[in-house]
Amino acid sequence: MKNIDSSRKPRPVIPGCDKEGEILESARMRKKLSDGRYTQDYVAGLVDQGQGIWTQWRLGTTKILDAYWIQFALELDFNPFETRPELLELAALILRAEVKYCYPNVDEAFILSFRDLDSGGKDMMTELMARISSK
Repeated sequence: MKNIDSSRKPRPVIPGCDKEGEILESARMRKKLSDGRYTQDYVAGLVDQGQGIWTQWRLGTTKILDAYWIQFALELDFNPFETRPELLELAALILRAEVKYCYPNVDEAFILSFRDLDSGGKDMMTELMARISSK
């Protein structure tokens, strides 16, 4: 039988991940105030993970994958680009690739993009199109 070393050192905090852990936990707690199902296990399950990794994310000892960070931001309503501005540039590149390779018909691509906007985004795009077409 192996001896279990209880004096194992805790995992080191990854710079910046501790702040993201605070953002994630704070957003989860805000959401839980209005909907009790937002436990650590429930939110981790949104990205097919278990509650066991939650503490590592919260403490910043494990980096949250980019895709998970975006999914959490959308579900818990926080700005994922505050701590990861590089994802904004990546999102723009992905959108360009999607339009080029998935929707070569520009009209179809615009309609699909417009459909996914919230009402404020639709209003902004409508106003922009009106300005462009009047010139």
